[in-house]
Amino acid sequence: MSSLRRLSTKKPRFRLQFHDLYYYSWAKNELLASPAEPRHDGTVRISLVIPTLNAGPLLDDVLAGLKGLRGTTFDELQAIDSGSTDGTVERLRAAGFRVASIDKRTFDHGRTRDQGIRLTTGDIVVLMVQDATPQGS
Repeated sequence: MSSLRRLSTKKPRFRLQFHDLYYYSWAKNELLASPAEPRHDGTVRISLVIPTLNAGPLLDDVLAGLKGLRGTTFDELQAIDSGSTDGTVERLRAAGFRVASIDKRTFDHGRTRDQGIRLTTGDIVVLMVQDATPQGS
């Protein structure tokens, strides 16, 4: 396991080796995950997490952009929704996302993403926002 060194009382720093994947929660000030056991076939699983709230029609462009990516595939699609009422949840599920719901009052940028990450099993987790449309390959 790579070393985790505290260089100051406010901002912990750590060194990663290429084969080690960690997730550090700044909100909770703790290391949430240590490196996954290496797979014997050398594959790496990639998960995508998107927090959402009434994403509107732009979500269709985002989902189409994700589907159109060449050379990038996600093994797992996870959304954390804060009470959408505009069909966001239905569109996400139709696109293959698992959707976890939280109360709008409990949304927090860091903690909500932490929760989404905990719901995934990927070796690498990509965090995205609901209004960023992927472009190109």
